[in-house]
Amino acid sequence: MVKIARATAITVGIIGIIGSFYIEKIQGEIPCKLCLIIRYSIILFTIAAILSTLYLPVIFAGLISLIPGILSDINLIISENSTNHTGFCGEQQGVQQVCSTPEFLGIKTSVWGLVILSILFAIAIKMSAHAYREIGKKN
Repeated sequence: MVKIARATAITVGIIGIIGSFYIEKIQGEIPCKLCLIIRYSIILFTIAAILSTLYLPVIFAGLISLIPGILSDINLIISENSTNHTGFCGEQQGVQQVCSTPEFLGIKTSVWGLVILSILFAIAIKMSAHAYREIGKKN
């Protein structure tokens, strides 16, 4: 069960990473600060999932690394749908940036990001619970 969860987490993480770089490098979208936080959260989680093959409790670090990504993605979605654009993305050369992500299959990529982060978070909770039980058995 844990092997399937780990393989799924690594696969979904890699898909998320490839997708974010595809949007930047191929489609030419420059990622905002929130997008970069989301990307780094997914990268850190994927590394933790890979390292959990050697030592399962590493997945706790992966679980924690997803929290900034989830919060950033929620802020990004709010910013995209806000009418008063509060400027979550900051300023560049004195001009307030408005967060906006491209669409994939008719859905904003910020929403896709939240789907990926949610899947990874659910898997991380499941794997963390298993790791916690394993630690309890050893003690």
